[in-house]
Amino acid sequence: MLSSVAALALLLTTTVKGFEYFFLPYGEVMAGFLCALATVVALGAPGVSPVRAWSAGALAGLALGDKFLALLPGVCLAVALARVTGSRRVLALFIAGVVSVFVPYEVLKLVQLGSVLDYGTHWVGFARYLFQHAGSGLLPRGSLLLRLSSHAQLLVGHLRWLILPFGLVLAAWPALACRSLRPAATPETRVAAALGLEVVVLLFWWLAISGLPWLRYAVIPLLLLPVYAHFALVALEGAGARGVLVVPGWLLLVAIAAAVSPRGTVVPPTPSRALTPRTAAVFEVADEIRRRPSARFWGSGWWRHWDVQTLVDVRLADLLGPDAPGGPEGGPDYLITSDFFDLEKNPRTVAVVRENAEHRVFRNGYFTIYELKPPGG
Repeated sequence: MLSSVAALALLLTTTVKGFEYFFLPYGEVMAGFLCALATVVALGAPGVSPVRAWSAGALAGLALGDKFLALLPGVCLAVALARVTGSRRVLALFIAGVVSVFVPYEVLKLVQLGSVLDYGTHWVGFARYLFQHAGSGLLPRGSLLLRLSSHAQLLVGHLRWLILPFGLVLAAWPALACRSLRPAATPETRVAAALGLEVVVLLFWWLAISGLPWLRYAVIPLLLLPVYAHFALVALEGAGARGVLVVPGWLLLVAIAAAVSPRGTVVPPTPSRALTPRTAAVFEVADEIRRRPSARFWGSGWWRHWDVQTLVDVRLADLLGPDAPGGPEGGPDYLITSDFFDLEKNPRTVAVVRENAEHRVFRNGYFTIYELKPPGG
């Protein structure tokens, strides 16, 4: 019970702290919760029933729909199921659960895109970004030592001294992983082993491969880590006579780490009554969009102002997609830029902004709207 309370408190404080826009529907947030839930559903009771195997797969499929990065913990869970049960049927049911959620979503996407060609173009573009995007790409950029150093500093700067109790309990993962393969292993041990594998793989990806030092890309392992800590502590607590000291000792270490860490390291989430300048800017640009109901608005690449789209019913087209401004849909075209816009400095996007710099119709401290002139105009 004590470790559950500690895990919940740390789950909230270590993930919410530092994310000014945590209320936005970031895919990493929901994907992290769904991955944790899938693992507990699959391995949190003796044996693995067909219903639990399929349900865990469905949850993993939902996580995959929220964030493609959830593929990594999904594969880790599949490996854990295969190793623990040794049953191809259980693994097949887990995969069937993933497919039962993911395939209908892809069919809906195909219908919305309108043709197999557009659907294929979408996946080709997605694959290109998957390998090339500086933040979540599979092809690392720059020096490995530089990535490790900058990302590790960011993680330590976020957790401060709390990294010690987390690191200590994560160091027990190899032993828990070996113990989980025993026929008499407890459900807590098996859940901890699977969650630990997911955390280790995701942290390795973020530290060694991810190109941008953004803490947002580490949200999924940061969400999984306190949940892993709870199950690991429960599993260790039941190992031998000294196990009863594990949870109180770890909680004492957490309390000391929180006390000696700089102020603001642990910040309980509370509703904000203050309107930040950027939030006010989001409301302003949303109002500006509503004043142009017949217009078509554009973004560029992966970031198409999802924060604005949460406030106003508008679908932003992609400058880098197959369509182009001035198409047969009619209506004036507008490009929205912001502080998160075109961080990769795509040459095509830069050229469009430069060509339409004099057609600015709206600007505040964070957003700018340009009316796009017709091609050749």
